[in-house]
Amino acid sequence: MKKRLFALFAAAYLLGLLIFLPAALVNTLLRQQSDGQLSLHESSGTLWAGQGRLSFQVQGAARPLGMVSWKISPVHLLLATLQISISQELDGAQGQALLMASPQTIELHQIDVVLPAAVLSTLSPSLMALDPGGNLRIRSENFKQNKAQGISRFDGAIVIDWERATLLQGREAGTYQISIRGNGSSLDGELATRDGALILDGQGNWRTGLPFKMNGHVRLSPDADTSRVMPLFRSLCPNGGSECAISVGYL
Repeated sequence: MKKRLFALFAAAYLLGLLIFLPAALVNTLLRQQSDGQLSLHESSGTLWAGQGRLSFQVQGAARPLGMVSWKISPVHLLLATLQISISQELDGAQGQALLMASPQTIELHQIDVVLPAAVLSTLSPSLMALDPGGNLRIRSENFKQNKAQGISRFDGAIVIDWERATLLQGREAGTYQISIRGNGSSLDGELATRDGALILDGQGNWRTGLPFKMNGHVRLSPDADTSRVMPLFRSLCPNGGSECAISVGYL
């Protein structure tokens, strides 16, 4: 009888510890899974429902990703699936996403979040040298990554609006759209100009374990006042002319 009571008490105690695990534990998990690039500060609540300020390390500096809150569905854990509802607030813009993860699959649904364009610097040293600035509005109804036998496969589409874009130490560029689609073992993307005197277009590709690659084209809009973007244009196209080709990740 005493052993049963002790076992019941121990089970109840462990369950209580599990339920009330602090939200600060999320910071430890994020840093481990992102190699120290993601951090959560000023957290409150529990592991299952909490909030905190999320930041991302870019070139040794912490860039804010906004105030985030999350809720984990305990019911889905019974099905060996982690489901997290995420809300975000960054500079007055509201965001949300639904993440579902199982041992071999990560799915993102109903994505509508805002990130600083500085996160593009992590894709390659060439993009880091361009010092991208502004905001990225990221939207997708469904995006999936499946990993089997060490190989990742991607499915779905993501649209990114690059608002108030800047390059090379804050020089104004324009507004652009990046379209990304999963193509089996690779992610393929296209860059197009929505507005601005500096017209950028190009195609990019990324595979797990390989550097990001992009071929693009830069030219001046014939119908706009290009005086403000001329210093930026000459930095990208130093050999003269009104247009040039650029590449990232190619030798």
